[in-house]
Amino acid sequence: MILLQLDNQVQKPALCILGYGNCSRGDDAAGPLLLARIQQSVDWSLAKFSVRFVEDIQLNPEHVFDLQGADVAVFVDSSMTLQKGYAFERIFAASVQEFSSHLQAPENILALFLQAQMGKLPMTFFLGIAGVNFELNTPLSPETARSLESASRFFCDLLQTPLHRWPSSKVFSEETKPGRQNA
Repeated sequence: MILLQLDNQVQKPALCILGYGNCSRGDDAAGPLLLARIQQSVDWSLAKFSVRFVEDIQLNPEHVFDLQGADVAVFVDSSMTLQKGYAFERIFAASVQEFSSHLQAPENILALFLQAQMGKLPMTFFLGIAGVNFELNTPLSPETARSLESASRFFCDLLQTPLHRWPSSKVFSEETKPGRQNA
């Protein structure tokens, strides 16, 4: 990564954080709630990135435009496969694209970005937050509230860490089942 120097200041890498989920469906709100927490919690003078926040109810093909110009991107969603805590991992463009009108995987958005030749694909990660209750009109479960708190602390620390020191392998906060299924 090349950093441009302007007026004796180093330009910070551009980070796009996409938090998605349905706030009317209990634990599905974890992605948007994490965005709100880090916006309020981070000491932005210490952040190593210039950050753009994107919140939506679900991923759509149009999110390729949000990735333009980003050096790094993080997709944040609740995860039905995690029992508790969170998992953070590097992700890559899907080799086979599977699109539907309702559910998009982050890897499909990355593949579409490449297919549309939108520019350089950002280094991309997925932060999954354990979710157990996805019923309509239910509050955040206590389990997911604890997982969200843990994930928030992890991510706030990450924003103060240079990109070259970010984890290169999957990170778990607690013991989880392998695999990933987004809510």
